Amino acid sequence: WGHPRFVIPASTLEPYGYASLITSVIVTEDKKIVMVDYARDHIRVLAGSTQTKALVGSDPWSMAFRRDGLVAVTREFSEPYYDYSWSFEPKVDFVNVSGAVPEVVSTIDTWNTYLGVCQGDGDTLIVSTEEEGARIEVIDLSGDVVREILNGSRSSMLMEPRYLTRWGGDVYVSDWGSHKVFRVGLETGRVDSTFAGLNLSDLDLWQPREVAFDDNGNMYVATGKAGAENQWQVLMIQRNGTARVFLDNGVLTGMAPYGLTVDSGAIIVSLAYRDHKGW
Repeated sequence: WGHPRFVIPASTLEPYGYASLITSVIVTEDKKIVMVDYARDHIRVLAGSTQTKALVGSDPWSMAFRRDGLVAVTREFSEPYYDYSWSFEPKVDFVNVSGAVPEVVSTIDTWNTYLGVCQGDGDTLIVSTEEEGARIEVIDLSGDVVREILNGSRSSMLMEPRYLTRWGGDVYVSDWGSHKVFRVGLETGRVDSTFAGLNLSDLDLWQPREVAFDDNGNMYVATGKAGAENQWQVLMIQRNGTARVFLDNGVLTGMAPYGLTVDSGAIIVSLAYRDHKGW
């Protein structure tokens, strides 16, 4: 454990021009690795040794996989448009990754700029925004808000919810404002900082990124280390409440994790050079 078997360098993802930054990773049922390339505005798909890509809107951030073969992709910043004044139009892209080549099939307008996203019930998405106070909402596939799970007025703990991961009846929120991971009840909106009896606030986190779970219910968190520049780690929180370092700088020096997923016992994590030599 803690020793990666292979690394896919950014140079193989984008041999032309500047490097990539993979901010979100998932694995589909047919074992395709799907990646959000923030730096290149692409959704990338690795199927065996074959790599394909689709251009999406500017600054794609995170994604949620839907059972219809589509991924919903959020954007960190909104595309500007001109009316009578300068304004912004937030959007979510839907990309079909089930075919030989990924393809953007639709783009919806949303009320807010959403960062975190995970699959909701039926034809809905659970999304997070830091606009007008940190909020977690449920939207339908037309972009309309179906209901609000949590808003900033009900909890001052969330400030900048960047990633969402659904597990059981809860959604796990990676918050960059507080540098913590919170568990929020989907039905109640109750914010809790514990997992398996462990207080997640006690963990050494800095801008926690994606959270993932294995089949045994163990949790993994990709994160920097608080107060330690260029130090990073992937933490494993076991179902018995024990936390340990799964990967750190002793394995791969000078890299920071962003995307994280678990599939068939394999931990897949995207790593970025923090000294800007490349991603």
